[in-house]
Amino acid sequence: MAFGSKRKLVDQNDDREAEADEVDLDNSGDEQNSADGAPDEEDESAEHGTAKAAKSLLDEVHKHIFWSPCVVRTLNLVFKDFGNNFAWMVDTYQTPKAIVKYFRNHQHFLNLFRGNSELDLLKVSKTRFASHYILLKRLMDVREALTTTVVTSKWKDLVKACDAQTRAAANVIGQNIMDETFWDEIKIILGITKPLYMVIKFSDGEGPKAGDIYEKMDNMLGELQVVMTKEDNPHMDDWPEVENIILERWGKMN
Repeated sequence: MAFGSKRKLVDQNDDREAEADEVDLDNSGDEQNSADGAPDEEDESAEHGTAKAAKSLLDEVHKHIFWSPCVVRTLNLVFKDFGNNFAWMVDTYQTPKAIVKYFRNHQHFLNLFRGNSELDLLKVSKTRFASHYILLKRLMDVREALTTTVVTSKWKDLVKACDAQTRAAANVIGQNIMDETFWDEIKIILGITKPLYMVIKFSDGEGPKAGDIYEKMDNMLGELQVVMTKEDNPHMDDWPEVENIILERWGKMN
């Protein structure tokens, strides 16, 4: 449809950008303000109204200005819309988020993990575009290291030394890491969101983009349709809603 640090990097481009925005959100207060939170509708509406008012004022004086909406901002809101509409995506994202938080909040476990991995766990800023994809991609990259960590005798010793609440949480974390279906779902979500992320990454780069963005959006929708309508995709019935979310956001932007 036409629209008219010494840690080695696995994917240097993706990881370098992710590392640059790595922050610890544990000290940021309300977790609802973290990267996975849905946008506040009132704030979004107010932001849109302010931008529209500013545009009107400038148009009165500078009628020659060509306005191009922010593609990156629009597509980042698509990620947030996915979180609002698809419980399976939210559930899968919450578990990796909990894994990252647990390790980063418990230094002994984090040190044990780092001894098995050349890549660190990421917790990305709420302002980071496509933070959902970045977090899941990194977790998939360190899957082997996480699995190795939770089966070591050192892990078991550390868990035994914890208080009851911390020990129970560690056991849940270990079970999730060893759960094959958990990783299968991450692979599915990465496959669905990668085309969207690649357009965000392209649009966020330097140089003129307006001439290519419509083709990129066309290609992205086609790739998403192929991924989501595969017979082995358990979420194939959600494709019409996914398409509608993207088109609706694009329509608002234009």
